[in-house]
Amino acid sequence: MALGAFLRTHRALVRPEQAGLDTAGRRRVPGLRRDEVAMLAGVSAGYYARLEQGHERPTHETVESLKRALLLDETASVELHRLARPATRRRTRDRAERVSPHLLALLNDWTTAPAYVLGRFNDVLARNALAAALHSGFVHGDNLHRMIFLDPAGREFFLDWTATARAAVRDLRGSAGYVGAGYIGAGQVGAGHVSDLRGSAGHVGGGQVGAGYVSAGYVSAGHVSPGHVSAGHVSAGHVSAGHVSAGHVSAGHGTDERALRELVGELSLASPRFRRLWAEPEPRGLIAHGTHFLHPDVGELELRTEIFPITSAPGQRLVAQPAEPRSRSADALVMLGTLAA
Repeated sequence: MALGAFLRTHRALVRPEQAGLDTAGRRRVPGLRRDEVAMLAGVSAGYYARLEQGHERPTHETVESLKRALLLDETASVELHRLARPATRRRTRDRAERVSPHLLALLNDWTTAPAYVLGRFNDVLARNALAAALHSGFVHGDNLHRMIFLDPAGREFFLDWTATARAAVRDLRGSAGYVGAGYIGAGQVGAGHVSDLRGSAGHVGGGQVGAGYVSAGYVSAGHVSPGHVSAGHVSAGHVSAGHVSAGHVSAGHGTDERALRELVGELSLASPRFRRLWAEPEPRGLIAHGTHFLHPDVGELELRTEIFPITSAPGQRLVAQPAEPRSRSADALVMLGTLAA
């Protein structure tokens, strides 16, 4: 979970009366509003909004204030500190995909449509306020692939989920070309060992994989469908000495390759549907990032998806999702904007 998603989730869990706030009048959002959390934590509303959008990293003192404002227990407090200060390897990757100040300013000035910046493997690097509100129901809001395949909200939010999932797999395969380590289509992952991806053991399709290579395929030798496996078959294909059913990534090409391998491994271990799609020679589907959504607060939204490559930052893209003027979806975006305030 990203820091912004954590903050949104936990402020929705705090009732205003628990925080000593006046509850008079109709409230449009569950839990606390952004400005209320900011007041309780002793920070400006703008700064807190940037925290939720992923544009700021809080200081230790701010984290402590947020912990008190959100009434976090010990477990949640530890998680907040971890998200606020991610591991060194993650920080290295974040630095490699920093969003420029000019692009952040453009993003924040774009108030009529959800807009966000994607990184090389569809990490969500920054959002404007409308995009943060659009994605507010997600726990895994830091990456589009996790939103689609791992997040419980994904199946309801993406109304044409199957087409969106197929398009996401196509997009992830295309990302391998950026790494320069081969292709995603039908090939190999030369260092896709489970221990490299998710520790020494993982779960695939109801069966435990003790060692081997995972995704949608061959695990060294043997069979995996349901059941216990040390080295075996995964129902959707082959991963032998590094097959991930589709995709070729050899070892030793740095942070990008490791990030891609880890993401594919995480999705493969956690999502049977991803494994099946990843095993297909070429999943069909033309919808990129979805166009038809169901938001829990404003209902159905039909939005265009416009994608603009950022020439100053290869691999980054600005995604804008406007509604047709004077449509019901345009009215819903206006309502969403009031909820985000």
